[in-house]
Parts: sequence; structure tokens; C-alpha cells
Amino acid sequence: MTNKAISLDVVDIVNEEPVALGISLTINAVYRGISFLNDKRTFPDDEESTVVCASDGVEVFGAKRKSVYNDNIMGYLASNGFGPDAIKRFLTRCGYKVGVEQSFGFYLRKDNYLQKLPMWVAKLFPQDNWYDKDVYNTTSDGGDAYTKDPQFLKSCLIYTCLSNQNKCLTFDGSDGRHYQNELCFDNTDPTRLPLALIDLNKYAAAKATALDDEEMVLMNLWYKIMNEAMQTANYNSAFTYGVYQITKELNTSKVVGTGKSKRTDYDYPWLNGDLESLRKMLKEYYKSHITEKMFKYELLK
Repeated sequence: MTNKAISLDVVDIVNEEPVALGISLTINAVYRGISFLNDKRTFPDDEESTVVCASDGVEVFGAKRKSVYNDNIMGYLASNGFGPDAIKRFLTRCGYKVGVEQSFGFYLRKDNYLQKLPMWVAKLFPQDNWYDKDVYNTTSDGGDAYTKDPQFLKSCLIYTCLSNQNKCLTFDGSDGRHYQNELCFDNTDPTRLPLALIDLNKYAAAKATALDDEEMVLMNLWYKIMNEAMQTANYNSAFTYGVYQITKELNTSKVVGTGKSKRTDYDYPWLNGDLESLRKMLKEYYKSHITEKMFKYELLK
């Protein structure tokens, strides 16, 4: 495979005049979309299921195709196209309705989910500057080299489980099954720890992948959030919670006032404040722990 690249100087327009910013971008040719890494396996004990989720993770009805149920399925991941944007990535607890109907995405299985999460994380690449947008692409050009880097896999696991964009929920399905969120770090009940936390603890216990200072700060903040969530009115002790479900169901608020005095009052301001802090810290964590390796392994080009 021959790489081709174009270097471009970034120029802004100020007072209708071009102004060079002294920044150069390299645009690389891409050859293979990231969905090439999809898990296409099926299992003999896969069962048809009527339970599907909307993009917000909530069960919806009326799917034109059946989903799949298996004890080894812990989610549904879609990472499509080249651009790293929200309309091209989804992560839900059960089959994503549109993905199931249109045959894109795949079922996230417990035996290899750690190797698949970077596909989703690549789509959340921060594009803070206007000149970053529509420049970078998600690809599989680097093959599976990234799967041999346990530090990178650990970082993507941490990012996924602390991201508010991870739409996996714990819920009771219309089929009578209880669907536990396995992609979170809820540690409130040692008898039903989610798989992601079990695997994170394994990483943390190994010398080569022990949590560094920044990761310890993130996890300590998460456990503080989890303790605060347990004190809320809507908390369900039978559920395992991730950031998204806490934000959606427990961080309740009301709008007060009108016009310019209109504001949102949170019922648990300390919880809301810590969730905001986590989002900011997680964005910096992506930059410090993930970005460089995304480009190294050509998940981003």
C-alpha cells in the first residue's frame, strides 16, 4: 500500500484579507474504511430478538428486522464512513434499530469488545479548531496493529465508559429480560460488577498497564459521581449506571423564570458540577492518551 499525502498551509480570512496562521496540515490518502474491522461473526446460540434501541439507547418498537440476543452480546457498535462525526457512530446496549434494519454496525461480543471499542472512540476525535473539521478520516489502513497495544486498549476502555456519548443503558426489556449495562464502571454491588470494570481492574493490577496519575484522578472523580448518584431520588439499586444514564435519569432539573431570567436549576448541583468536570477532563484525556496513537495505528489519518 503506497501512502499519498498533501500538505496544506492554513489561511484565515481577516477583514476580507488572507492571513497565514503558520500552521500546516497533512491530508493523507485513505484506502479502507474503519467498518472493515467490524465483527461479522455469528454464533450457533444466537437467538432472534424483538428488542432494539434508538440512537439514544432507549428501547423502541416497530423494527422491520429482528435483532439478535446472546448472553455474549454486550452492545451494538456502529462506526461508519470516513468522517469522525456524530451521525456516523452509535453505541447502544441492544441492536441499534436503524443499524439492524439497514445492515450496518455489529454486535459487540464479550470475548473481543476491547479490541473493537477503538473503532467507536476514533469517531469522537476532538475537532476544536475550525481547520480540523472535514480534514481527518477514520480508517482501517493500519490493520489490527492497535490491538497489540494494551495501554491503548485500556485508554479506549476508560474513555468509552466515562463518555456521555456511550448510550448503553441498563433497562428491563419488553421481552422480559433484564439488560445490564456492561460498558460502565459501576462498583456499587461486588456481585454484579460490569465486565468493563472487571477488565479495567485487570489492567490496573498489571504493572505494564497500571493506572497513571491522570487516570487515577478520572476514576476517583467517577466514584465520587457514583456515590452522589446513589443519593438521588430516581436511583435504582438493581441497575448498573454509566455516565449517560446518570445524566439522563438521575441528574434531574427544572427550568425556572422566563425571558432573560430563564435558567436551569439542578436538583443535585454537586452531581451536575462533577459531571461537567468529568466531561472536561475526559476531553483532555483523549488528547493526552489517545490522539497520538489513533494516528500511529491509522485509525485516524
